[in-house]
Amino acid sequence: MQARISPRNRCTTSLLTLLVMLGACTGISASDASEASPAPAAPTAASRPNVLIFLTDDQRSGTMAVMPSTLQRFGEEGTTYAHAFATTPLCCPSRASIFSGRYAHNHTVQSNQHGAEQDFDQSTTMQAYLQGSGYRTGIFGKYFNAWDLSEDPVFFDRWAIESPNGYTGYYGGTWNVNGTLQTVETYSTDYIADQGVHFIRSGEGLDDRPWFLELAPYGVHMPAFATPKYRAASLPPFQLDPSMREQDLGDKPPFVRNRQRERIETIVSTRARQLRALMSVDDMVQRVFETLEASGELGNTLAFFLGDNGMLWGAHGITGKQTPYTPSIRVPMFARWPGHIDAGAVDHRFVANIDIAPTVLAAAGVRPAEAMDGRSLFDSWTRDRMLLEYWRLKHPSDVPTWASIRTRSYQYIEYYSDDGKVTFREYYDLARDPWELVNLIHDGTQGNDPSLRPISAELAALRTCVGAACP
Repeated sequence: MQARISPRNRCTTSLLTLLVMLGACTGISASDASEASPAPAAPTAASRPNVLIFLTDDQRSGTMAVMPSTLQRFGEEGTTYAHAFATTPLCCPSRASIFSGRYAHNHTVQSNQHGAEQDFDQSTTMQAYLQGSGYRTGIFGKYFNAWDLSEDPVFFDRWAIESPNGYTGYYGGTWNVNGTLQTVETYSTDYIADQGVHFIRSGEGLDDRPWFLELAPYGVHMPAFATPKYRAASLPPFQLDPSMREQDLGDKPPFVRNRQRERIETIVSTRARQLRALMSVDDMVQRVFETLEASGELGNTLAFFLGDNGMLWGAHGITGKQTPYTPSIRVPMFARWPGHIDAGAVDHRFVANIDIAPTVLAAAGVRPAEAMDGRSLFDSWTRDRMLLEYWRLKHPSDVPTWASIRTRSYQYIEYYSDDGKVTFREYYDLARDPWELVNLIHDGTQGNDPSLRPISAELAALRTCVGAACP
């Protein structure tokens, strides 16, 4: 068993420096365009793996420095996906995309509001397919935000789920535990770890039946709370990047220009609270992997670690998510499966949350009945662009509906009114402007404007894509 890295070395462990640096920059350099990554080794049908997913809440890219155990287990022993995206940067749409392998315009969960999940076809999720093919399935932690806890989650054999809200997401929340409503006073991340360990141990002796397990802590959703042992933990130095220092917002859409700019003190506090909450997530990862080692199941477990969406820490004056800007859509993502996924590798392909389900089903040898928009990471392919999409919530002051094309070299964004008309456009040259400071469409210089007609038509087509027609 490899040694646990102590908390006091979280910010100074030199073995992890390279992996941390990969996640630290939120921009994409021009040199990335020429980098191609080989696909992992294709699985065989000889042994179906267990499947383990760690899914954090609101964890932005560049936050892995406080998670040395996770970097060891996934970065050093697995593959880092350097360009991973949440196709819709909001909790429930992203989680539905992870379950289904589809964009939100296809699975229809387009908000966190009550009722959004009611029309979601759960029979087309990876947990449904896996359970139907003999897998034992479990989920512990966050499910869908407004899920009625009197209802059991479908296609799971064991569960403990919460509908978190503020402080109760961390302490004293109501949970549905295998069909019984309970108040859980234990710090929620530790409770989820306990449940995950029990689920794995309860399967010992059932060697002919693989399992699927998702562990979904509320961390690091605000208001983030750390356990007492981490409330004063040291943190990596924090420096404002160019997007956080941006002063001229005249080229940005009205919802950005009209917002009250976040104070530096708020940004620093948000970052500190979230990073310290992540330290307990790191402990959870280590506990679960120690359990896998003790049970002898580590070698035949396909595991993922990722966030459901990113988070802006003051970029363009905003702290939050839901926007098309880089810190909101980029997420940490790792995978490991000894003998099938290379250890210590970095995959530079554009990957996304929609790729998780196709990858899992490919490893399990299960063919989905419905088309998936994502691609198995075991296949050899490249993706030259991402479709990103979002729908406005209830209030006129909310982030408006938008859709975006993101490539290695540019990002194009359209905002829409409730009747579908384009109300504002953004275009960023990511090679020259990775921090998205200058919207070339509204910079006062017509000579550098992109040709809008073809790119707008392409975006319109992508917004209705299905399966192989998706990028």
